[in-house]
Amino acid sequence: MPTATRSRIRGVTLIELLVGMAVGIIVVSALVAFIVSSVQANSENLRSIRLTQELRALTELIGREIRRARHVSAQELLTAIGQDPLPTAVTQYSGILIDDNGDEDCIEFSYFIPDDRDPSSDRRPGRIIWLEDERIRVARYPVGDIPADLGDFCSGAPPGDSEPISSEEIRITAFNLETSDAACLNPDPVENVNCSGLNLLIEARLGSGANEIVRTFGQRIRVRSSANPPG
Repeated sequence: MPTATRSRIRGVTLIELLVGMAVGIIVVSALVAFIVSSVQANSENLRSIRLTQELRALTELIGREIRRARHVSAQELLTAIGQDPLPTAVTQYSGILIDDNGDEDCIEFSYFIPDDRDPSSDRRPGRIIWLEDERIRVARYPVGDIPADLGDFCSGAPPGDSEPISSEEIRITAFNLETSDAACLNPDPVENVNCSGLNLLIEARLGSGANEIVRTFGQRIRVRSSANPPG
């Protein structure tokens, strides 16, 4: 082979090799950073969706429970409704009281479900819903074991069958029951029957530190009228 041809054939210099490696590292690093960022964003979106769905389901569940309050289906009680003032037989099933404790509110209520074989029987399933240790809990009072007066639900010890209704992974940091209706805060049965509605507001958190997601979900709840229960 001629000498001139051999002189034009040479390898890559060390400097060129180092430059090539540096460029490759930069490209690969950028690609890895993009993939990691995409994964993190997708994970955050999934957690955000999960938290929103949990809050929506929770507010719907609580809303359904509260809307059951004051249900009176005994025929003799339905006949009594419309009298002024309302008889005790009606008002004792009409209580729905909010206990304002800042971001840890409590609500108590009951409704009347008569025995089909004895419409005059006293069956008042009672409920307490409150926030404790960053979880919303519900206590279901059994028939015959309901406190006699409004205000005795939230202030007393919950029955043994209380349970959380929010998931363990999600931290509930605010449970607010807001109302401009003073009757909803009044334990006097005569005044309390005028409670007509409230706003439910729940704040929840998922994760911690820089990965923490905070969402707030609310719902307007119309309270069943004591004077005009549905048939």
